[in-house]
Amino acid sequence: MEAVSEANSQSKAPIVFSLARIALVVIPVLSFIGYYAPYVMGLAYYQHLMSLYDVPSGLFERSPSQIFMFAYSAVLEVFGNWTTLISHSYVIPGVFFCVMLFTAEIAALGWLIRTDKINGTIDRTVKSRFRQICLSLLTFCACITIFIAAFPVAVYPLIAFPAKLGGFGADLSFERQQKLYQGGCGLDNPKHVYCKAVICKDGVLGVGYLIISSDNRVALYQPNQTKILKLGDEVIEVMPPDAFNRYEASKRPTAP
Repeated sequence: MEAVSEANSQSKAPIVFSLARIALVVIPVLSFIGYYAPYVMGLAYYQHLMSLYDVPSGLFERSPSQIFMFAYSAVLEVFGNWTTLISHSYVIPGVFFCVMLFTAEIAALGWLIRTDKINGTIDRTVKSRFRQICLSLLTFCACITIFIAAFPVAVYPLIAFPAKLGGFGADLSFERQQKLYQGGCGLDNPKHVYCKAVICKDGVLGVGYLIISSDNRVALYQPNQTKILKLGDEVIEVMPPDAFNRYEASKRPTAP
């Protein structure tokens, strides 16, 4: 019975070990794909789009959920214009680098696990408790030093690629929006996107296409001009082209 139990335990060990190896590889990959890459992409999309409209992104705080929505917008823009994307010089090398990095990680983990000589040498070296403590301290210090020194270098390519995609998506969004906004608030556009008016008790404070808003500020855009207005008791209303033309006519001085 003991021999059977030992055989079962030995047969289960490789399975558990293999699952651990898979987890070591899959968890970082899924973490990067599922959270870090979309967040960096959405943040780059938002900041770059605001810079194109001359809007300081720090004035309008965005929540993580909104950043992920910006990432979704960037993905739609990029995949809608994928032929333009692959024409950029950094796309193919970036994809090749990511594939080679993950392949090297898997190969290194498999080689370390299969190398019996390294494992035997380590076992013979650390038999002494004093050696174990010294080697542990040296390993800990070396890991901290390598992490501090090499982490920015290793992470930069992983962050730069989603950031490039986010910035590229922002450029596409800006070009698409400019085609809609180029006629100004007085002309209708194919998408029927109308301007917004910030209205207070004394009248209209500003009119333009809504770029972004928060609880206390709003950014409005007209061709070649962006206005950032503070909000208090003011109301934001839609102003169709005919209403905008009447508003512009009312501002003109009447002839005597």
